[in-house]
Amino acid sequence: MGDGAVTVAHLRRVAPPALLRGSTMTAAESVKDVKSRSWPIVVSVIVGVGLLIGGAWAATADQRAGAFFGGGLFLLIAGLLLIRRWMVRPRTDTAVSLPQLATRNMGRSSARTLLTVSLLALATFLVVAVESFRKRPDAAFASPNGGSGGYALLAETDTPLFHPLDSDDGRAEMLKALGPVYQDREARDPTINREVLLADAEKNLKQLKALSFRLRDGDDASCLNLYQAGRPRILGVPANLTGFAFAMTEASTPEEKANPWILLDKPRDDGSIPVIVEINTALWMLKTFLGGTITVPDESGNDVKLHIVGLLQDSVFQSELLVSGGTFQKLYPNEEGFRFFLVNSGDVPADNAVSLMEAGHRVSGLSVQKSADRVAAYQAVIGAYLTTFQLLGGLGLLLGVCGLAAVLLRSTFERSGEFALLRAVGYQVKHLEWLTQLEHWGLLVAGVGLGATVGLASVIPYLALGGKVGSFRLVLILLAVVVVGLAVVWLATWRACKQAIVPALRRD
Repeated sequence: MGDGAVTVAHLRRVAPPALLRGSTMTAAESVKDVKSRSWPIVVSVIVGVGLLIGGAWAATADQRAGAFFGGGLFLLIAGLLLIRRWMVRPRTDTAVSLPQLATRNMGRSSARTLLTVSLLALATFLVVAVESFRKRPDAAFASPNGGSGGYALLAETDTPLFHPLDSDDGRAEMLKALGPVYQDREARDPTINREVLLADAEKNLKQLKALSFRLRDGDDASCLNLYQAGRPRILGVPANLTGFAFAMTEASTPEEKANPWILLDKPRDDGSIPVIVEINTALWMLKTFLGGTITVPDESGNDVKLHIVGLLQDSVFQSELLVSGGTFQKLYPNEEGFRFFLVNSGDVPADNAVSLMEAGHRVSGLSVQKSADRVAAYQAVIGAYLTTFQLLGGLGLLLGVCGLAAVLLRSTFERSGEFALLRAVGYQVKHLEWLTQLEHWGLLVAGVGLGATVGLASVIPYLALGGKVGSFRLVLILLAVVVVGLAVVWLATWRACKQAIVPALRRD
């Protein structure tokens, strides 16, 4: 009896419209309940902003992209919580126009509405924010401490060369091979002087600076290989190699931190051989990381353990494992000569340098490629995966639009009595259509707008660090979704509002 009296006394303080909606909370309790939901929003914003700011100091590009993506995700959660808070807030104002009434009606069936907005926002965020993971060779790539090490070209031969490309003997060998080539040109075109061409070639070859590597053939360990590399290619690194961008190393002394390549000559207590690997190759192809071990056969077929002491970042060495030149000769003593080269053409245009080297070593099967083109080919594979994720996000957007149509149809069916009453008191069908369209267009804009805004916020630090976003593709996807969504809402509204008044009033 006492409990019933307390319950009735509490319900007397609840407004009749709230009781009709099934709510048992007074206005004061509703305000207190809404305020109590503020702390998750504040925490999400703080964590999101912290990740976006802290991501700029991450060690690797992948870690930075992950921090930006995570920060945007927390901001998205904060935005959705804020929308939910707006939906369930107590309302004491009076709607005097269709737009105001539509705005109030967006909060009806808050769980169903929030689910629709969340799907639209998450899919939009995925489409936009995934761009921060897309990579392209940037200005830093060409620097000595970038992915190319300052070498614009790389070359590889089918048969070994026994003289470095930039040595006197190496240049003499190329000039000797160029003589018949220029002689043939002179025979076909009398205006060409072979001696002038040879003099120009000699002048240009003197500007070439090259690093020569010993190469052990094997499986391509880059992302261009669909299969896991069982016997990766191995390069013997020259002693004068410096530079390149490192993601992380086991360097402990100032000298090692200044030049991590000297770690390759540092003996290890366990007898394993130090090796440096590109970070993407280590993670995705070799399934290991810094401090991990890789087993490869030596020339006699005996297994040798390689210990990873450094990871390169977005470098030209994604196909190979790198050991010191001395270690390479111990493992593969019969691999004589040099077959892999990094070349800096100096003031000579890259295309001219390529023509000279390929013509001068055509017998050895030398092929030359721009370093940026090679890395761009690797990053294009990553771009293909990211495009797949974006297409999945686009599919999620379309599903969100379909969900919006389902919400609209169910909402109009449940409110058929309300619409019939509005028509009975003088509202026309076009007014009801306009009211319903405003409600659901608002949900569409809220979902897509929130996802796009938070996605762009997560990409801004990436842009500030020199990244680029394919804005045309993103705008096209989002514009197509908005247009389809507006059309779906219009069609569903047009069909749903064509109900007879009398049967709807009787059902209500």
